[in-house]
Amino acid sequence: MAFIDAALLPLISAGIGAGAGSLGATLLGDALKRKSERRLLREKLVNNYLLQLQDAVESLWGRLINKGALLALKETTDPYFERSTLYALACLLAYNRILLLDGVYSQIEIFRPGLGVALRKKLQQVEFSLDAEIPGAGFYRYNRIALAETVMERVEGRWIIKGYLEFNNRYEKIEIQKALIPAKSFVLQVSNSKLDSLLKDLMDIAIDVGKVTGITPSIQEIAEMRLKDQQKADPW
Repeated sequence: MAFIDAALLPLISAGIGAGAGSLGATLLGDALKRKSERRLLREKLVNNYLLQLQDAVESLWGRLINKGALLALKETTDPYFERSTLYALACLLAYNRILLLDGVYSQIEIFRPGLGVALRKKLQQVEFSLDAEIPGAGFYRYNRIALAETVMERVEGRWIIKGYLEFNNRYEKIEIQKALIPAKSFVLQVSNSKLDSLLKDLMDIAIDVGKVTGITPSIQEIAEMRLKDQQKADPW
């Protein structure tokens, strides 16, 4: 049986301690690096995608909740109501496409597990609910893609959403108007029950995204105010 010289024990202990300290420092450094990378990824996704998605959701909710505007859309020849509603819908559909094409859903899972999957499912549910219930007035998958692509543009390697003015100018083209007939038909003929379902789905998405962006959705406050007003008008 071999014995270690007592004089060597301090040196061995020091070596072990130094090795353990080095390993601990390495592990800590790796953990801090991963945390920093997740923070930077979160900031990138929030600033480049999620804030814009939240705005698109709230804009569409604002158009749909205003049933007076929808009624005007059905009864007036003023192009503003038609084009602004279609633009709001196009932006939401476009962001769903962009989040998929740019692989954002999977990136969200890195810093907020479960959110990317949940967000994808909820946006899909919104799209599924857009399938028209009226025979002959279908607003189906490629009709929705056509509407989304009217506001999408690839710039320097990333997708961006075109402004309302550019959408309005494009809408002047006859071929664009023809391509968007299914979208317009859906907006004109959507039922109250489907409208209520859409509003609920949009609110859920806005709340989920708001938890990540740190910005409380303005539509949540509007909905709460409307509910209070209804309760005052009908306390029973």
